[in-house]
This record gives sequence, structure tokens and C-alpha cells, in this order.
Amino acid sequence: MRKYVIMGVPGSGKSLQASWLARDLDLVHISVGDIFRWNVQQHTKMGADVRRIMAAGELVGDDLAEKVTAQRLADHDWNYGFIIDGFPRNARQAEFFLESYDRPARRRGPPPGSGPPPVLGLRHGLQPDRGPPPGRGQV
Repeated sequence: MRKYVIMGVPGSGKSLQASWLARDLDLVHISVGDIFRWNVQQHTKMGADVRRIMAAGELVGDDLAEKVTAQRLADHDWNYGFIIDGFPRNARQAEFFLESYDRPARRRGPPPGSGPPPVLGLRHGLQPDRGPPPGRGQV
């Protein structure tokens, strides 16, 4: 099972890169920001909470972000793995994620002879052999 976490500052293209990778690797793309936006658009109770937090110029708290992530990953429609973006944002969320969804890998350790995971060196807004993302001009 493959689990990838895409991290970056807001507006850096995490969801775009994650969607391309998910398509190419045939994995499920989980965007925590999209889940929050959907709840705001659907006027759910959570959406009202998120709207108030955003209106105050703050980030959604750890408890709510962890709850949403846990609920989404509990759907378990990601048998071969997933790519998640927008979570974790800080050390507490990272620890929650590792304890909740990477426990076996942490007990076993890396397979013998394996090195660090590969790092994809992509320039902002470009993916190898694809050019600029749709709707964008020259970079």
C-alpha cells in the first residue's frame, strides 16, 4: 500500500500535483481543503464552523482537521493507497497521521536495502512532459 503526503504553502498547487499523481499512479486523491470547501458550499454544521474560522482569518484547528481526515480515511476506498494534501499542517497533525495510518510501517521499519522515498523535483506549476497546468499561460 502506498501513502503519499503532499505539503506546501496555501496556493502552491498541492491539489493540482496530487490529482496528477493520483491519476498517474492510480491512487485515491484526498484533499482536506476540498472536504472543508464542500461542507461550506453545502451549508453543513461543519461548514458553518469552517466559514466562521475562515472569516476570522484563522486556520481550521487541529481537532477538526484530524476528525475530517479520520472520517475520510475511514471510508477505506483506497485499497492500493492514497495521496493526501492539506494534511498534516503541523507536528501534532503529523503525529496523529503517523499513529493512526502508518503504525505498521513504523513498527517494522523500512525494508532492507531501501533508501529514502524518491523526491519528485517539479518546478512550480509544471509536471514533466505535460507543460503548464490547464488554464495557465507560459511559466
